Amino acid sequence: MGFRFTSPLRICAKGFQHQGYDGASSMSGCFNGMLSVIKETNPATLYVHCSSHSLNLDLMHSSNIPAIRNYLGIVKSVIKPLKKSAKRMDIFREKVKEHLPKVKLYNLKPMCETRWVENHETLIRFAESYIAIFETFEELELDSDSNVSYTTSQLSKSMTGSSFIISLVTASHLFTHTLTLCKNLQDPKCDLSDALDLVDSRVKRLIQLIKE
Repeated sequence: MGFRFTSPLRICAKGFQHQGYDGASSMSGCFNGMLSVIKETNPATLYVHCSSHSLNLDLMHSSNIPAIRNYLGIVKSVIKPLKKSAKRMDIFREKVKEHLPKVKLYNLKPMCETRWVENHETLIRFAESYIAIFETFEELELDSDSNVSYTTSQLSKSMTGSSFIISLVTASHLFTHTLTLCKNLQDPKCDLSDALDLVDSRVKRLIQLIKE
C-alpha cells in the first residue's frame, strides 16, 4: 500500500500527532484505512485531510462552471492531437521558437484528471504559447489528411471564441497564484498552522485582485 504524507508528523502541546493524507477510505477510514493501522500503534494520532488534496478538490469543483469547464475541455482537445504526432509537435516547436525565442525546450503536458498541480502548469504554459498553438493549427488546416484538417479547423474556431479567450486569461492568471499555494502545501516542512496561514494569505490576495 503506497502513501505519502504531505507533512511530517507534528506533535502539538497536548502530545497528539497530526497526520495529513487524502480523504480516500483506504487512507482515512477509521476501521480499515491507513489511519486505523497507525492508530493501533499510536492512539493519540489525529487525522487531518491533506491540505493540498483539499485544494485540489476545491479547484475541481470551482472549475465546474460552464465557461471554465468548456475552456478546459477545449484545451484538452487541442493538446491531444498535437501530442499524438511528432510532425505536429515539430511544427509547434518551430512556432514556439519564433514567438518565444528565449525558451530552450517547450512541451505541452496532457491534462491530468486528478492532480491539479500538474494542470496548473499545463494551463499556464498553454496560455503562454497560445499564439504558437493557434498558428500551428492554422498550418494543420492545410494538411492533406481531411480528418486532421477538419479537426484542427474546428478547434481553431473554438480557440478564438470570446468565452474561451476570457476564460483563458482569467484562469491562467488565477492559476499562477494557486500553483504557488499548491506547491507550498506539499512542502514537507509545512504543518497545519502553516497551511492555514498560506491559504488565508492567498485568499486575501485573490480578493484584492477581484476588487482591482
